[in-house]
Amino acid sequence: MDRTTELIATLAVIAAGAILGRASWRGVRLDVTAVLLLGAGAAQLGITLSPTLGLFGLLLFLYAIGVQAGPALRRLGGDERRAALAAAGALVVLSAVTLAAAHAAGLPTGVGLGVLAGLFTSGASLALAEAGWPASEVSVGFALAAPVASLLVMLAVQGWHRAAEPRIADELARWNEEMSRRAPRIETALAQVTRAEVAGRTLRELRLPAEVAAIFREGRWLAPRGATALSAGDILRLAGSREALDRTIAMVGRRTHERPHRLAGEPVVRLFFVSSPRAVGRRIEALRLRERFDATITRVRRSGIELMPRAGLRLLWGDRVQVSAPESAMDELRRLFGDDAHNLERFAFPRAALVIVAGGLLGLAPVPLAGGAVVRLGPATGVLAASLLTAALHRTGPLIWSQTHRTTALLAQIGLPLFLAEVGNRAWGGLVQALPTWGLPLLVPAAAGVGAGIALAALVGRALRLGPLATLSLFASLLLNTPAFQLIQQRHREKIPSAIYAAV
Repeated sequence: MDRTTELIATLAVIAAGAILGRASWRGVRLDVTAVLLLGAGAAQLGITLSPTLGLFGLLLFLYAIGVQAGPALRRLGGDERRAALAAAGALVVLSAVTLAAAHAAGLPTGVGLGVLAGLFTSGASLALAEAGWPASEVSVGFALAAPVASLLVMLAVQGWHRAAEPRIADELARWNEEMSRRAPRIETALAQVTRAEVAGRTLRELRLPAEVAAIFREGRWLAPRGATALSAGDILRLAGSREALDRTIAMVGRRTHERPHRLAGEPVVRLFFVSSPRAVGRRIEALRLRERFDATITRVRRSGIELMPRAGLRLLWGDRVQVSAPESAMDELRRLFGDDAHNLERFAFPRAALVIVAGGLLGLAPVPLAGGAVVRLGPATGVLAASLLTAALHRTGPLIWSQTHRTTALLAQIGLPLFLAEVGNRAWGGLVQALPTWGLPLLVPAAAGVGAGIALAALVGRALRLGPLATLSLFASLLLNTPAFQLIQQRHREKIPSAIYAAV
């Protein structure tokens, strides 16, 4: 098949897989695994999918995963560190169980090592195994385990999720309650000053519970300062918890939904990443934003948690702060905080391409081993390592490595189906050739590995007193099954899945 036909066939498999993956049976769906199965079906019909697109999809997907999980490496909590240590021991046990199952099934050691590499979809493990055992045996085990284990893990994750759904809901309720207690959800509202006892008093005197981001008076917007006195009829743009908003509105007058039309001088809102040494580690009041820029911080988001932008709050690296200020002050604020999140999307793909190229070169670099042997990480492992490290750094000099959530989600949605379609298509030929030789015992080590992963995740979760969602995330992470992890993350946007994946 020529490249054009391969491209069209690949896109057709992805489109059909998206439709099939949405079909549900008793609450269980194939999701992106349907693309893998249809890729294998295309191979049975003699249709070859594009290997170049498959590799591109893999690298793009691993880059997106690394960018999402990288920032969590800088702030792993005690639970995540304990999970990482426990996972290291569990990976050793999991590998031993898989190899023992292959031996018990009468399979050659090379096939067992290939199954182990396929269980984790690890190109580095595959290369290392092929250096010491017959490549034909290793590739057969990998070709079988990669699609079979991926399918079993995806089905196990969905079945586990469905069975534990009530307990997951309780876990998330406790999590959200704890997060709300630490940092109430930030909301916005408009209030009109109608109370006579408030008119003429300054914001410093009133000490309002909510943050005043801007004041609309006589057809123009004013930047609030401590010495700003309120007047009857002023419209205040407020930000804070629901309780703070209700108390502030009751103090000044009434809530209004009549938003003034946008006029010249109205403050604009921008989101910044805190990455500059001028802002990292400093308290909000020490930045003197109102005095210097007529600016007000309305929100601070840290590790997925919204914090109240009160005096005394110290900004940390990686915080996302939402600032209301005049348009003319935005360049100075960008220099103060570090980066404008809105501008990150303008160069999102060139930034991704740079990291993928660096990761690919890292994967090609030879790593010497004892006895003179040499192994290479491979482009997939290299890209994942590069994206994790660069995302944790956030920036190097003028180069910014972070991506917005919208960008990483889009890259992952493009990359994963491309990769799975080609994996299924490529693995089918090797599987058909291997079945007459070794038969159904080929399935034993792959199934044993997945079963051991479930048992080990449950044991570690119980030992560390993890909730069902954290334990489920640990299972997907133990097997390094990024499609299954992505499925969990899509359903639950809380911090739990990303923190566990980054730790493991």
